[in-house]
Amino acid sequence: MIHASYLTPFTDNDLNRHQTLASRERGLLMLASLFVILNRVILLLVRDEPLWMLWPLPIWVLVAVAMHMALNRTVPLRDPYILPLVLLLCGWGLTLVERLAPAFGPRQVIWVVVGAFAAIMVTLLPPHLRLLRRYRYSWLLVGLALLAATLLFGVNPSGFAGAPQLWLGLQG
Repeated sequence: MIHASYLTPFTDNDLNRHQTLASRERGLLMLASLFVILNRVILLLVRDEPLWMLWPLPIWVLVAVAMHMALNRTVPLRDPYILPLVLLLCGWGLTLVERLAPAFGPRQVIWVVVGAFAAIMVTLLPPHLRLLRRYRYSWLLVGLALLAATLLFGVNPSGFAGAPQLWLGLQG
């Protein structure tokens, strides 16, 4: 459910600002899309792979469109540079993972989709974030515990002996 503060009516100035920010963000998303698509196509051509190996691109584009539309609805007056930068890094990361460790490509795509869904869900939370403020030290301890768990119980899904164990195993 959208919090009541998001439902306050826009003034004309806010509406003009929203349109300017949204168009700037769309332009930057197009630039990020061009970069990610060219990277992926070049990788495809260098490896001489079939065309169906571009399958992560439509998923990445759907994530970008869904996040842009959802954030336009829930947080209209936001910074227009953050989302394009995050999506550029996600798309570039998908290409790099596919280039360096192709077996991890599908897993990376899944985590990009899960992360985008989580980001959209966070925007639907009340803007006060009292839960985070009230339990800040508890959240700090949870983060440190996860870091310690990675150091103590880490796995390396590549299967290479002596490779760094920097991941927590979770069903595969």
